[in-house]
Amino acid sequence: MSKKAIIGTIIVIVVIGVGVWLHSNSRSDSMENETIGSPSAMKTPTTTTPGNLATSNKDTSDAAITQDMSSIDAQMNGLNSDNASADQGLSNQNK
Repeated sequence: MSKKAIIGTIIVIVVIGVGVWLHSNSRSDSMENETIGSPSAMKTPTTTTPGNLATSNKDTSDAAITQDMSSIDAQMNGLNSDNASADQGLSNQNK
């Protein structure tokens, strides 16, 4: 392999590496700032405070487990509601 071919290969690899790095950084930045749908179509997110619902880490009683399961159910229901709102926003955007 000639010296020019080696230098050309190294330059191509460096350019591709920098491009991949820039693309991955710009994608993560845009994902943080991205909004889906219009604000009027989106519902207010349902929030639960884990401190109010979850029990102590040391409490292993049946009542504590039941309370933790209720907390998990409430958070999952909130997630399902948020998911439905996002789906609705996406379907409105596609129309």
